[in-house]
Amino acid sequence: MKISLFLRYSIITFLLCAFQIHAQSVSWSKMRGPYTGSIQLVYVDRLGDVIASTADGFFRSTDHGKVWQQTGFSLTYGASFLLTDSNNYLYTGSITEGAFLSTDGGAHWTRTNYNDRIYSGCVLSGNRICIGGVQTVSISTDQGQTWSVSRPTPYQNSQILSLTEDNNGYIYAGTQSFTPRTAPRYAGGIYYSKNNGKLWQFYGMDTLTIEALVMEKGTGTLYALINQTVYSTQSSENNWVKDNVGFSLSASIIDLQITNSGEVIAITNIGVFVHNAMLHRWEKVTPDIPTVTITTSSYNPGSATFAGTDRNGMFYLDDSSQTWIQCGINQDSVTAVGLSDDNILYAGTNDGIYKQTSLEGLWQRVSDGLGREKVFRLTYDTYSGRFYAITAGGLFFLSDNKTYWIPLTKQWVYDFVQAPTGEKYAGSTGGVLSAAAGDDLFLDLNGVGLPVSKIYAIAIDSSENLYAGTRGAGVFKSTNGGTFWNQTGISSSIIFNSINTMTIDPYGRIFAGTDSSGLYYSDNAGTTWNYASTVEGNTITCILADNPSLYISGTMGNGVFASTDRGTHWKAMNNGLTDFKISSLFMNVDRAIYAATTSGIFYTTITTAVSRSGTGGPVTYRLMQNYPNPFNPVTTIQFSVPNDISNRSQLPMVALIVYDMTGREIATIVHERKMPGMYEVRFDGSMCSSGIYFYSLTIDGYTQTKSMVLIK
Repeated sequence: MKISLFLRYSIITFLLCAFQIHAQSVSWSKMRGPYTGSIQLVYVDRLGDVIASTADGFFRSTDHGKVWQQTGFSLTYGASFLLTDSNNYLYTGSITEGAFLSTDGGAHWTRTNYNDRIYSGCVLSGNRICIGGVQTVSISTDQGQTWSVSRPTPYQNSQILSLTEDNNGYIYAGTQSFTPRTAPRYAGGIYYSKNNGKLWQFYGMDTLTIEALVMEKGTGTLYALINQTVYSTQSSENNWVKDNVGFSLSASIIDLQITNSGEVIAITNIGVFVHNAMLHRWEKVTPDIPTVTITTSSYNPGSATFAGTDRNGMFYLDDSSQTWIQCGINQDSVTAVGLSDDNILYAGTNDGIYKQTSLEGLWQRVSDGLGREKVFRLTYDTYSGRFYAITAGGLFFLSDNKTYWIPLTKQWVYDFVQAPTGEKYAGSTGGVLSAAAGDDLFLDLNGVGLPVSKIYAIAIDSSENLYAGTRGAGVFKSTNGGTFWNQTGISSSIIFNSINTMTIDPYGRIFAGTDSSGLYYSDNAGTTWNYASTVEGNTITCILADNPSLYISGTMGNGVFASTDRGTHWKAMNNGLTDFKISSLFMNVDRAIYAATTSGIFYTTITTAVSRSGTGGPVTYRLMQNYPNPFNPVTTIQFSVPNDISNRSQLPMVALIVYDMTGREIATIVHERKMPGMYEVRFDGSMCSSGIYFYSLTIDGYTQTKSMVLIK
């Protein structure tokens, strides 16, 4: 039976319309960390749960800091204290909102009957809660329902900043120094009570602000923190001595605390110190956190140690390695993502670099040598074997022991590329920088014709032509190593745009992403440019075009786009993505894709892998039928490369390409020289619609084609 011309046309039209890149079938998942935020107080309760007071409210973790839950509770000016009684009831308070109680580890909070200002708190013997306010000390024996109030100091505006209890049950209160209107001297100093706060006596340190007070249980020594200096006394109010031996010169003391075993510890901006009572000196018990300032810490030997920082969230001390691991709370904006040669994921931020640890969701800061510089790109270079960081502070590479970043330039760098012959090129604020093969000395390379401009992107093709993407002047090309430059794309508006990113695919197609006019590509070394209209969004931030079967691009506001025809047509790939502001993209050899966004890292995996299944030396070219067939969405294709290379100077070039019914290339699965043997490849049709497809094997002029059916 003959098919009518109309019906034949309808079928062809249907097949044409049926093909779309169903990128939405690929789903993104969000990774945990790295993190940011200011931590005001951190506390580990008797069950090991962690409570943190932040600018965004209270958070709670029940799994050692891996996952944090926001409690919905917050204090306007942050918490003045966090403590638990023997029932593991948690107490907190602030300078404006009074005292609060939680009986479920910080998940829920209720207001106590204390509604005045609070500056300090402690737990007294007998499970009594003691808090310091303005001129007053208040004690509760019934979980905050009722309070007994006393006044240690005669000065009405004096704040009680610190409280502690000694072995005899005496209560000590440290006050704030200020100038009272009715007295000739400064107020301040320490007061103590022998009878549960009924009567108070002066205990020295007159006119001084007492920031912290603790009593060492074993020796009965009282310690006071005054203006970054520790003082101690064992006998009387008149026998105070400085007790700062052992502190690092860079240590600023934040607080004094008592561990569960009764040791006195000092929390500093760089770590925790414990007082050695026998040697009368302070000993550092935690390592530094590089380029991070500690604001609060919870330390107990044999228990979890946490440190809150001023801008980088929470850190956890790993006992086995004695390194600080970032573990919360709010996710940071990630500007770059990359994989080192040892398969470790690194994240660049506006504030330095982190690497992912073996524990899910935990990150370790690795910014020694680099500091807090903004990171634009992270890339591993196979020619040099180096892992590079392209930053606002210059170009760096990671040391062999993976602990330190070594600077190569001090100039702000946006992009970097190394030629197969070893020459290195960087785009910087002052133009193009270059270093000769085997040399790390970078010099200006602003040849004739290149405008003095910021170079946002740099690329080099297989013919060693150099391309520079400029700020406001499009793409420039040099065919002689940067001595002379010519502006490309004269017939295209690309010459008037700033070029955010550039890359060159294995076949020589050049891609240029602009800051305001979308994506362009050139198939003739930049002579003319084509507009990739199917990429939505004007600001293109990154392009990956080194995997023949899948190209992906990132935009600032419209998410991720994918192409299976070498960048000619694109489709959105945003399923599961909750942040469409993409700063960087990375695909590893297993085709796991990582997207750096303003709210952390997202990842997805598209499975297509080639493996060599035998080396027995087939004597003929052969392309096998895919299996399963029909398939949904993954199928396996086998082919053989014959053992006939005796007269060859090099291995044969092998290409395996998938086409649709119209003959349009859908995916290039293999395009490389291969040893003789049997091979198999997995083709993932997740991004294709149902229909008939053809796959073609070409080896040295030999071509064989078969069909396969995708049914969804």
